[in-house]
Amino acid sequence: MQNRFAVVTAIAALAVPATLTLAQLTPPAGPVSDSFKSIDEAEPRTPLVRSDVASAAIAISAPGSYYLGEPIELPSLARFANIPAPGDVTIDLNGFEINSPDNAGFMFNIAPNGTPDPERPRTITIRNGTLTGGFATVTAPTSESLVIVLEDLVIKQPQQVVNAQSATIIMRRCTVTGPGVGVLAPNGNNCVFDDVTFDGFTGRVIHVNESAQLSKVAINQGATADNAAVDVGDGSRIEHTTIRNLSGPAITTGNRPILSHVLVDTFGSNGSTMSGVTIGFQGNVSGCTFTDYRGSGTAVAGTSESVFRAIVIGNAQSSTQAITIGNSSNITGCMIDDAPIAIVALLDCIIRNNIAEASATAIVASESCVIDLNKTLGDIVLSNGRNVVTRNTLSFGSIQSSNPSNRIGPDDDVNSPWANFTP
Repeated sequence: MQNRFAVVTAIAALAVPATLTLAQLTPPAGPVSDSFKSIDEAEPRTPLVRSDVASAAIAISAPGSYYLGEPIELPSLARFANIPAPGDVTIDLNGFEINSPDNAGFMFNIAPNGTPDPERPRTITIRNGTLTGGFATVTAPTSESLVIVLEDLVIKQPQQVVNAQSATIIMRRCTVTGPGVGVLAPNGNNCVFDDVTFDGFTGRVIHVNESAQLSKVAINQGATADNAAVDVGDGSRIEHTTIRNLSGPAITTGNRPILSHVLVDTFGSNGSTMSGVTIGFQGNVSGCTFTDYRGSGTAVAGTSESVFRAIVIGNAQSSTQAITIGNSSNITGCMIDDAPIAIVALLDCIIRNNIAEASATAIVASESCVIDLNKTLGDIVLSNGRNVVTRNTLSFGSIQSSNPSNRIGPDDDVNSPWANFTP
């Protein structure tokens, strides 16, 4: 064993080059200097101070990062900043407040700058502070598809929050109080609202275009008799959102929307026939609650090929009907009560396993619908033919059909798996 160890040691020693030396451990002569960069060196920032806004607005003409060094009290009718910069601009309010003494001035006006690049839109970011008053917090050119980011802000009492026709709006962790209207970017796509609270508005709160995403949004007051508080375009998603105490409709969507875990409470305008919630083609609505619709139209109106699962509609007594679903739609596992008519379905619909309680008619089906396993208070009315009505439990109502092509399970037949029962 000792001889073998000696051989291995000798071979290892031969494998080491003769020229190998240890690394130099002695530091170079002279004083040791700092090698790190300050924040201002790593990201140069330009201060914005009170003297810059004595009468005219600050002109931010160069891309870059800017910050507020102190609170700002604007003169009457004044703007805080015009932003014609051709590239990205970030404005950090640094925890301070900009206050406008009246409702006529603009806080931030994003001005045009040459021909916009549609492949690389400008991004204007305003963050970390308080903005009070003014006619509009942010305005932008009507045709430019820029990106406006508002984050970690408290915005108080503007007449408009954002007026930017075609911009992509991104709002995160903001609290906004009215009166007035909220975010208006009707041609702006891919807008995001995350953890934002809107309170005390008298008009539309969010009006944006396709592929909007709303998550953890809370709206208290807003809408008009003819305009919904939230109006979004095709392919939009609204989830974990609460909308309350409106003066008009709550939600209008484009096609293929997704609504999940949305609460709408007290919506619609007295005497108005506008639907309280309007869901576009191929909508998907699940786990939502809609209560206290005060209009005289439809509380929740769906269009064709839509799916409604596990939703609750309550206290819609002033409505014509609680919910309508369009052709080839599906309503399953829902609870609808306190309405003259609970469910109205058009062609080729599936109405299954719902609780539908109405003062007059629980379910109205047009043609080729499957009505199965529902518990109803009120009549089931089949207005046309080729409907299938099976395994329903009817309280204080009957199945009304004059078309022989309707297939109706027998009444109270314990031996039939298709029977409809009256308790």
